Amino acid sequence: MKLSELEVGVEYAILNSFTYTKRNAVDLNNVQKHNIYKAKLVSKDKYYWKDTRPSKEEADFSPAPKKEVKGVGLLFTITDDNGETFYYVTRVASIVARFDIVQGVWNAREAEEKRLRAEQEAQEAIVRAKKKQIQEHAERAKLTMPNTIKSLLGGKLFDDVNIEVPYYSDSSHARVSITLRDMERLIELVYDKKEEVA
Repeated sequence: MKLSELEVGVEYAILNSFTYTKRNAVDLNNVQKHNIYKAKLVSKDKYYWKDTRPSKEEADFSPAPKKEVKGVGLLFTITDDNGETFYYVTRVASIVARFDIVQGVWNAREAEEKRLRAEQEAQEAIVRAKKKQIQEHAERAKLTMPNTIKSLLGGKLFDDVNIEVPYYSDSSHARVSITLRDMERLIELVYDKKEEVA
């Protein structure tokens, strides 16, 4: 932000001293909550800027001459979660925007993330429901299909009929496995029925 755009008594989002910034403006859309102080501008007078933590004593920050351009910033107050007020000097380049504007961006971002999460959870619920339906169908088929195939093949199977659902994969298909000899007999049965119809 520019010095001319700032107003005394207004709360701004400013980058904390642990966040690296270039001298150019900070991108409003990329700032994270953990990198920001909610700070009220005390004065547009210049103070010597030090890369330090906020202090309870305003006297810890020295005023600078108006013409000074190196190593100077503006004085802010920061109120923590316990209601204690601290003083802090930061460079103009570390001021992101008015805090209410930044909060609006965060709220919009969180709402979009929540919407995307809900959308993803809804898709996952559909997949889970489909898979559950297939598993339940497969469980029912396990009880009836072996007897049906056995009956079709004249009461004799060379081995068990197995029905499996891959529980730990994204596949939503059940698989039936029978011996090759039983499969050949089923195919022959189908061809014989076709010839009878023809």
